[in-house]
Amino acid sequence: MASAGSLDVWRYLVVLISLAAVGWGQSVELGVIGGVPATEAYETGTGLYPHFCNYADASSATRRYTIGPEFRISLRHGFGMAAGALYKRLGYDDYSEVACLAVYVRSIEDSWEFPVMATYSLPRHLPGSPYVAAGPSFRVTTNVSLTGYETYPGGFTPNVNLSTSSSALVDRRSSVGFMVGLGGEANAARLRIRPELRYTRWTASTNHLGVSNVVQSNQNQVEFLLSFGIRVR
Repeated sequence: MASAGSLDVWRYLVVLISLAAVGWGQSVELGVIGGVPATEAYETGTGLYPHFCNYADASSATRRYTIGPEFRISLRHGFGMAAGALYKRLGYDDYSEVACLAVYVRSIEDSWEFPVMATYSLPRHLPGSPYVAAGPSFRVTTNVSLTGYETYPGGFTPNVNLSTSSSALVDRRSSVGFMVGLGGEANAARLRIRPELRYTRWTASTNHLGVSNVVQSNQNQVEFLLSFGIRVR
């Protein structure tokens, strides 16, 4: 999970953006942003080991949506600032055999990302009114659900039921990254519509996620996003 320090930094940056809106902002927008990820949250694979009946296989279970509120201000000379809170539903499935004992585990968690961006609008004569964005992004994982069961060789009768509200595997994910985006803008009265392609590079996790090393947090994140903003000032 993200540390309290990461969230404090995000709150501090949002305060700075709010002050900029009051002091230098030409316009202020409130809106919503949503989209679909083009990459999986977890890198998964298969592991084979030089011991009898030792095997591991995992697959990512990222839900194909991202949604949340967004706040933007426009400054002078094409510059601006933006902040948002993006919700994602993540997870992975893991199957392993240790000494011929099969273990099935499913992890599901809620992920919140808090990007804080500087934006710059390219010359208006270019088609699509393009803009670029860049800045830090922070994330926190909540409501972790880790469930699973074990079976004896050749059988599928649950032997042990596992349930927990937190997971050391998920907690090791990095909570700080840096994002860049390229988008365009369409205006209709007070409404602003912006499609955007966004890439985030997360810092490395503290170590591999999982004893078998078949589940790792993906440091590369690509998303297709669409935001709708209403000018309120």
